[in-house]
Amino acid sequence: GIKNDNFVVGLKINNTDVKNIQNKSFIVKNDNDIIQDIVEKSIVSNSICVGGYSLRAEHFIASYEKIINSSLMFNTKELYVSHIISHLMINEKKLFHFIPAKKYVDWGTLKD
Repeated sequence: GIKNDNFVVGLKINNTDVKNIQNKSFIVKNDNDIIQDIVEKSIVSNSICVGGYSLRAEHFIASYEKIINSSLMFNTKELYVSHIISHLMINEKKLFHFIPAKKYVDWGTLKD
């Protein structure tokens, strides 16, 4: 079942009232709801991440350690969960499924 799979919860933004859309993480997925990438703060699709992720802890930690010990960390000021999941999908060939959110409340940022 889905509880043992890798997934990211997202929201299609066609008819939603999401503020600061340019500050969101965008999900690139295929027609079978398999995620190809997650892109930070660049509008590349009509689906955003809503902060729900499922993956094996050891995969997350191994990917995190590879990223922080590589030149990738010099190209970004912050490391997001999306960077780790993108690394797992692209470099480690792990599949992640898109799960549509039933409801979304945008809490914004600490400043907001």
